Amino acid sequence: MFHRRSRRHYQGRSTRRGFTLVEVVIGTIILGIGLAVVMSISSRAMINQTRGERMIVASWLADELLAMVLVEGPDTYLSRRSLEGAFEGAFEEYTYSLQIDYFSDVEPYRVTATVGWPPYDEASLVEVQTWIAARQGEAEHMPDRAPDEPIDRMRRYYDDEW
Repeated sequence: MFHRRSRRHYQGRSTRRGFTLVEVVIGTIILGIGLAVVMSISSRAMINQTRGERMIVASWLADELLAMVLVEGPDTYLSRRSLEGAFEGAFEEYTYSLQIDYFSDVEPYRVTATVGWPPYDEASLVEVQTWIAARQGEAEHMPDRAPDEPIDRMRRYYDDEW
């Protein structure tokens, strides 16, 4: 009898061990899936944050282009500056193109600034469009509205960091 009792007791323990092993395997699988989901969400969040930062910088640069067209006047800008190119310094990976459309002497110019960054696809472009009127009056009586000194983009956009 003693033998049978210990055998029953032993069989109960082995069943519990097997059940515990199944629980551990299932728990490990659930933990692995949970960690994979968390890593995927974190990775996607970092990608979206980087994309957002690039879009903000591209928007600043597009705004600067439109401001320069406004300062110089659309007709003068066409004769003095390039309509395509790359920015300098810390912004050298950003490229730009300007489109200045003339309709008539009484209508404003339609100005479109497009700024892009690698990989230069639809998701990595910022396009801003506005209307800018030509300067009125004679050229010799117009003051020079160009900036007195070159624009320091690093100080302008990253004042706190530099």
